[in-house]
Amino acid sequence: MITQELLKKQFSYDNGKLLRNFSSGGQKVGSFAGWINTVTRGKRYIRLNVCGEQIYLHQAIFLMHHGYLPKCIDHINGNSFDNRIENLREANQSLNTANSVISKSNTSGYKGVVWRKDTNKWMAQISKNKKHYNLGSFEKIEDAAKAYKIAAEKFFGEFARPEASNRNIDRSTQ
Repeated sequence: MITQELLKKQFSYDNGKLLRNFSSGGQKVGSFAGWINTVTRGKRYIRLNVCGEQIYLHQAIFLMHHGYLPKCIDHINGNSFDNRIENLREANQSLNTANSVISKSNTSGYKGVVWRKDTNKWMAQISKNKKHYNLGSFEKIEDAAKAYKIAAEKFFGEFARPEASNRNIDRSTQ
């Protein structure tokens, strides 16, 4: 079992990275611990091996600093490679998802906004704790985005990340 004491014995924390305190597996003292691992939907995190057990770097750093490992850890700025302790906070899955960046499969350019061909309107929607909410249908995409933003800030507070990625989407074809 990976513990705070074990992590502090094996590694030194340096601004979001862990440095080895002794040579192991061909890695020298002072070298950075971990490797890049791709998980669901192409999301990438850094993993490391501690006494034969694998753990994500952000989990190890959180455990090292706080003495416990929560069920879910959120990267405040959304960058999974920014593992500075001040960028990590305890969350639940719903809050972590609320703070995620816009999905690559999103075609509207706004989080929580989809085009409904059957109504020829933009629909705003949001989910919290596995419950789905329809926020209404709108003629203008900006109104649907505003509805999502208001709901996200109400439901998720500081975890809300309603802003759009705006990837130069041609909305005239929708």
